[in-house]
Parts: sequence; structure tokens; C-alpha cells
Amino acid sequence: MEKDVFQSYAVQSGFSPRLSTLKVVKGFTTHRYILCSRAGKPNFQSFDSAASSSISRSRRSKFKVTNCKARIRLKGIPGTTNYVLYEFVEAHNHRLIDKANMDLSKNQRKLGFSDQEFIHKLSLNNIGANVAHRLQVSLKGGHHKVRGTKTDYKNFVRDIRLFIGDRDAQMIVDSLEKRVLNRQNFSFEFTVVGTELRSLFWVDDVMKCNYEAFGDVLAFDATYGTNI
Repeated sequence: MEKDVFQSYAVQSGFSPRLSTLKVVKGFTTHRYILCSRAGKPNFQSFDSAASSSISRSRRSKFKVTNCKARIRLKGIPGTTNYVLYEFVEAHNHRLIDKANMDLSKNQRKLGFSDQEFIHKLSLNNIGANVAHRLQVSLKGGHHKVRGTKTDYKNFVRDIRLFIGDRDAQMIVDSLEKRVLNRQNFSFEFTVVGTELRSLFWVDDVMKCNYEAFGDVLAFDATYGTNI
């Protein structure tokens, strides 16, 4: 509860919080610290520009820490799952984010499950990340009410593709095998040549009843729109 209150306070105040130290003793959380996302000492590195071996190869980031001390500290109440607040540092040492731009903060750019589900369902219907983001902005009434930017949407679609990789055909077969076990009178057949899924046919109870009554078969080419 305290974490949610601090999260709401952070959004209203113009900064992003992050969880920090968590102390656990015998399975019981005794202390929990929640900091400003800009907490931490800046990593200033000095090197000789003439020495090629000293050139940093680390990833660059636009996000900067400023050793901000704003935080809250919570102490666990024994025998419960509640906490008591014992320290609150309000002052920040950096500019706060305007409320209209909070959607660009580090914490608010994290996509929630509903956002990820929305992007995934649109991608299944060949609707890309850019259009998905514009639809969310339109549906929710402005950019400031939408979690994530177009880049975040694109990155999520990319991550899904990387996760699936070359297992997409096997995932379909596994899904249909589960339907055989859980749906009455469901059956399917497939053909594999080498390691390539060449054909797939499935039929459920309703389809079988329709075929028995009408005797018609509908065939469709699933790749008709591939090379427009």
C-alpha cells in the first residue's frame, strides 16, 4: 500500500521512483527503501584520449543519475504484511518533470500487461506498432495518458518475435494438440517435410456437423496478402 501511495505521489510531483534495498530476515521483510530514479552517484570516467586501450566500450544512455536523496524508508510490522514509514526525504536536486510530459518518464514508459496484450492482438491482425500507438493515443485521449512511446511499442513487438524465433510452427502444433485433449470431437492433421511444416488441417465439432449437413468445404490461401 505504501509503495502504491508513493508511486501516485511521484506521478503528481514529477519524478520516477524505483525500488532499492530490501532486507529480509528468515523470510520476513524487515526494511524496504524506495528512491528517486535519479539516486546514485554519477559515473565520471577519465581517460587518456591518446591511448586506444582506454576508450570506453560501455553502452551510452541518455538517462543520468544526480545522487538525488529523495526517498522513503519503510519498516515491516512483525506478524503482518504491512509497513510503517520511518523516513521521508522530499527534496530533489534536479528539475522535476512537467505533468504533461510524465508519459516520457522512465517509470511511466514501462508497458503494462493490458498494453502488451493490446499490441500483441493488433500485431496478429497485421497492425504495426506505430498504428497501435496512435490508436491508444486516440482511445485514451492524448499522449500523456498512454504508457510507452512508439519506440517502446516497436521494441515490444521485436521482443515477441525474438522470443518466438523459429518455434512458431511447433507452437501451433502444440496448441492444437492441447485442443484435442480439451475439446470434444476436435481433430487435426499436419504434414512435415524435413523440419518444415508444409500443411495443416483442423476441424472441430461444429465444422463436422456443418459438413455433414451441407457437404461444403471452404478452402483459403493464408498467404494471399504476403506479396502485395
